[in-house]
Amino acid sequence: MKPIVTARILVFALVCSSVLFSQEQLENGEAASKAELEFLELAKQFNADTKLIVESHMSGKEIDIEFPEASMVDDFLNLESNNRGTRVGFSCLFQLVVQAGRFSQVDFKATMGKQKALRILGDQYADYPDIDSTFRHLMSGARVPESANFLREVIKTTSLEDVKANAMLTLANMLATEASFAANIESRLSLLDHESAIELKQEYTQQFADIDSDTWRGEARDEARRMLKTLATAYPDVLEPPLTDSRKPSLIQIERSDVDALTHANRRRVVDRIPSATFELEHSIGQKPPEIDQEDVAGNAMRLSEFRGKVVVLMFSYTGCGPCEEMYPRNRELVEELAGKPFVFVSVMRDPKLETTSTAIASKKITWRVWLDGEATISQQWNVRAWPTIYVIDSGGVIRYEGLRGENLSLAVHKLLDED
Repeated sequence: MKPIVTARILVFALVCSSVLFSQEQLENGEAASKAELEFLELAKQFNADTKLIVESHMSGKEIDIEFPEASMVDDFLNLESNNRGTRVGFSCLFQLVVQAGRFSQVDFKATMGKQKALRILGDQYADYPDIDSTFRHLMSGARVPESANFLREVIKTTSLEDVKANAMLTLANMLATEASFAANIESRLSLLDHESAIELKQEYTQQFADIDSDTWRGEARDEARRMLKTLATAYPDVLEPPLTDSRKPSLIQIERSDVDALTHANRRRVVDRIPSATFELEHSIGQKPPEIDQEDVAGNAMRLSEFRGKVVVLMFSYTGCGPCEEMYPRNRELVEELAGKPFVFVSVMRDPKLETTSTAIASKKITWRVWLDGEATISQQWNVRAWPTIYVIDSGGVIRYEGLRGENLSLAVHKLLDED
């Protein structure tokens, strides 16, 4: 079965592939070595194939061409093998790790390419100075055990303090998140019919069989806590890796300064992200959430804990987020449907200005109470990494569901109301 990529991703890929390496650059330009020219030729082919796929999708025409994320895996692996330990070799492996993040199938060739790339990175590049540029991409796409194995090898091998600290933070986050997978899956299974639940359980077992035990989950949380404690005491001043442009195949070479060259923002310290990792350890499904205590957008005091005794839907979103705003009509229906019931819907809006959120409320686009999170203080505390992020909290103040939308969100709310 061919992997499915959404139109939103395809349009994004078309935009990203439109301004890349020109033939003039290949013939004259910035790459001085034969290996760099070979990499740029692969990049050119990758983007040409991507553009064909996007254009065929937009026009409704069928073409017999495979996603380059899969079809070009061997090309990048072969080029890396001939240039091991170099910027070109590393860039080939970086490409394979990043591009596989668009696909969720374990048995898809892009995912298998990522697995091979991670094994080579761990064996051959653990002390490579830009290795930390891969870390932020490890949890995208299908879950593969090689990601954690790779980070462990880097932690054991590298002589670079900033790389080691960031590997520890990434692994702690990964262990904390994976330790919560079982509870997350079980909560979703409770909302499905029997056949759908069996199918989802099989998919879960395929990807997470090696971590599906209470013993593993306990050990994972303990290991993550130890790493976070070490980070807080031993690496107080280490900064996060600078961002890299991962939208297209590129020759990777990081510029390190206090200001990120890509975003022009100050780079954060690793220790400043410890609270986000701690959230996954202490506030997953089956646990109580952290408090939110600040005025709502109308200037009224509002605390999350004041809703104890009610079922709560907490949604993180922002104005202009397409998937977020697609939920708003059903949110309004749910709020109206359950008026008078022990239920409340609240949002944390990541809007930079109060006026933006106030306009949405005044127009009745949003009909529920809202906290403004312009500085991302709440979002960081809750380790929000994607929008929308949704939690369903029961009347006892315990997180019961995460990431639900549409009918499943409504089912979860009604299920908890019926339990009360």
